Amino acid sequence: MEPDVAPLTRLARRQHGLFTSHQAAGCGLTRDALRRLVWSRWCARLGEGVYRIEGAPRSAAQDLLAAVLVHRVPAAGSHRAAAAHWGIPGYGGRPEVTVVHARNRRTPLGRIHGTLRLPPHHVTVRHGVPVTTIARTIFDLAGVVPELRAEQALDFALSRKLCTLRQVNEVFFVLAGQGRRGTVAMRSLLDARGEGYVPPASELERVGRRLFAEGGLPEPEFEVHLGDDQLIGRVDCLWRGARLVVELDGGRYHDGLSSREADRIRDNRLMAAGWRVLRFTWDDLTLRPQQTLATIRAALAR
Repeated sequence: MEPDVAPLTRLARRQHGLFTSHQAAGCGLTRDALRRLVWSRWCARLGEGVYRIEGAPRSAAQDLLAAVLVHRVPAAGSHRAAAAHWGIPGYGGRPEVTVVHARNRRTPLGRIHGTLRLPPHHVTVRHGVPVTTIARTIFDLAGVVPELRAEQALDFALSRKLCTLRQVNEVFFVLAGQGRRGTVAMRSLLDARGEGYVPPASELERVGRRLFAEGGLPEPEFEVHLGDDQLIGRVDCLWRGARLVVELDGGRYHDGLSSREADRIRDNRLMAAGWRVLRFTWDDLTLRPQQTLATIRAALAR
């Protein structure tokens, strides 16, 4: 008699086409029945107790979930794999999983990071996969990537409101300890982001902020909404005392004809309200930095 696989199929659909031997038993399949399903190629064994239904589409989420399911102790996708799962740009590659009381090692399903501390509130389920929260992910990243990349991930998460500085600080105080990887880099990043910190909305803005600071310009306000009874819009950089607005034009948002038209209309409204507006591109900041600084200094001097 053929086993009834309908309940297991429904369960696997919610898990990117995966199931465990424990879940199969819960759906009424014996070990012998599961072996016959593997033999008939209805499913394939990926690792100890983890199976994929044949024909289920492959994906990064599926690979990461498989690496998590193979562990029966508290485990979650983490580090670079969790960053990719959260949508932080520049991350991907093989699955990485943090496992309580495990040793660091590589397995056919991915890389294992052992830890003594993985509190339940440091783990969440995103798109059906248990992963570390964005705040815990950033702390873990600080221990395995250059500080600049951790900084970019932190500011990306803050600007997209995936987490708050308070949440990152809470993770830091739980995990920070002498000799723990990422502690020094994370402390440096948090020290530089005090109360009222506004994260850059783009890599272009990050480059601009660094150029302005290293060029000795007075620190502007960032990401400011201007307008009174009628909102004009958000501006990138504002020197309020000089009535000067600096906009940083990235290609993603300003290349299209409609975007340029919207920029022109908004610039006119700003100037009618008494603001001066300067616009700079990526090339201005990276290829002509001194010329850019000189232009802003001249505008501020006026």
